[in-house]
Amino acid sequence: MASKSAAVAVEEFGHEQEHGPLFVETLRVFTVSDAMAAMTTSYSCDQEPELAEAYFGFTTTFVRCCPKVNLPHL
Repeated sequence: MASKSAAVAVEEFGHEQEHGPLFVETLRVFTVSDAMAAMTTSYSCDQEPELAEAYFGFTTTFVRCCPKVNLPHL
């Protein structure tokens, strides 16, 4: 799944400030996707556990690994 690969990329390269805008854009695209928009209840998350896990994994890895200077891009 692409989002799991994205989380791995953030973990590997998130500390490099020049990659910040790319990771911010990835987070934005993932967040506004139709699939994530459908995740409005715990029931919908239970129906798509891989997607919910990938999104949670990416966002937590992003917050943990990216320099805080990248957060204003959000």
